[in-house]
Parts: sequence; C-alpha cells; structure tokens
Amino acid sequence: MDKISVLATGAVLTMSISLFLSLFLITVKTEYKLSNRLFAFFLVLTALDITGNLGHLLETPLAARVFISSFFFLQLPTFYLYILSVSCLLYTSDAADER
Repeated sequence: MDKISVLATGAVLTMSISLFLSLFLITVKTEYKLSNRLFAFFLVLTALDITGNLGHLLETPLAARVFISSFFFLQLPTFYLYILSVSCLLYTSDAADER
C-alpha cells in the first residue's frame, strides 16, 4: 500500500465517523440540545475540511475547493461556543444543586 492510499483511507474513515457521530448528536433526545448541536456542527465542519484535502480522489474545481476550505474559519468559533455552552451548563447545574 502506498502512502497516498493510506492517507485517503484514514481521511474517509475519519469523515464517516464524524458524520455518524454528528447525526447521532442531532437525533438523540437530551436536555443538552444546544451543546449537542454545536458539537455536531463542529464535526460536520471538520469533515468538510477533510474533504477539501481529498482533491486527488474527488474531481472538484478549484473554486469549490477554495469554498470548502473557507469552512475552516468557522471551526474554532464553533468549538469555542460549544465549550462555552458546556461550561455554562455545568455552572448552572452546580448552582441549582447548592440550593
């Protein structure tokens, strides 16, 4: 197996796991809907970013690859909002337990 096929296989495997986990997080019934949706959105953005690196497997025009690569700039703000929502949930649940 050459190096490119190993990288492509790992990228496709990572993308599929991310998409399945994000689908699960969107469909699960829980009280933490905002946190789950933010993390699912982060995983979808990560999968899209990985797709941009598979240009040799998928025949996509340059403009489409640039558009897909621009989703990278949404990943960190989405992850920050996810961490913020989780920490706010932990803080409010601790405050409710003390009462």
